[in-house]
Amino acid sequence: MAANDKPETELPQYAHRTGRLSLTHSDTQPETALKSRPGPTTWWADGTTSFVLHFRGGPIHGETMAEETDTAIQAVDSLRAGEEMSAGRLHNALRDARRLRTRLEALEAELILYAREEGPNGRPRLSFREIAEATQTHHTTVAERVDRMRAGAHAPWRNWLVQNTDRATLYGGTQELPAKVPTLREQIADAPGGAFLAEAIPMDPGGYVITVTDYKPEPESLLRIDLPGWDYFRSASAGHRLIEHGFQVLPAAHYEPDRAAGWKPGPDGLTFSAPVYRLPAWDDTTKES
Repeated sequence: MAANDKPETELPQYAHRTGRLSLTHSDTQPETALKSRPGPTTWWADGTTSFVLHFRGGPIHGETMAEETDTAIQAVDSLRAGEEMSAGRLHNALRDARRLRTRLEALEAELILYAREEGPNGRPRLSFREIAEATQTHHTTVAERVDRMRAGAHAPWRNWLVQNTDRATLYGGTQELPAKVPTLREQIADAPGGAFLAEAIPMDPGGYVITVTDYKPEPESLLRIDLPGWDYFRSASAGHRLIEHGFQVLPAAHYEPDRAAGWKPGPDGLTFSAPVYRLPAWDDTTKES
């Protein structure tokens, strides 16, 4: 593996993974006793693990993602080890984590489009439900997302992924500016049928109960879901349960920094709340195939 050009002081002090890793890694041989499976992974006696990446994408695609992933893994190791990161390393870790996330968002979006295109058998490669299972979203959300992308609302970095390929001109290309994402306040004001409050409260002796309440003008209970088997609150699963019962967490809530999958923890850390709206009637026969 090629040596890293970063200064030695910018590397994790305990890991010696980059900049020193060669065929012998710090003048030592691989620890064969630690090998548990064949493949591109090698273990070393000092606790370091090396993994050889194979790609043909060149410096703009494969190498760029490998560099950003390397930075992210170093940050994971440093955080878990309680290691002090310099301002330069911290800045690079934040930058590369953001870039890698944006590339992965473009990749996931294009994979969803590819999955809905006709395969060799003349049918979509995956159904909406199969995509939903893989992405941990509801199939109605997947279908709406595909419709938006087919209309030209692509991930911000789609052009990075598909440039100079046959896919670059599909679905209207990637030249349009991304649509403005409404704020949570705007979505609450514009929610069809109004926005409501979903609350999750621990039950005695265990589990959770999720309620949806309309507080305008007076409190009115709209839904109750008992989850006696939950030993902790699962924000993503809670959102799916709401969808199954005709409600959905407002999309903008997912992007709030103090929320997980749109759910905001209460001061006690045990209760959670999220703004939701009532889903319109959905006809599976028109969307699912």
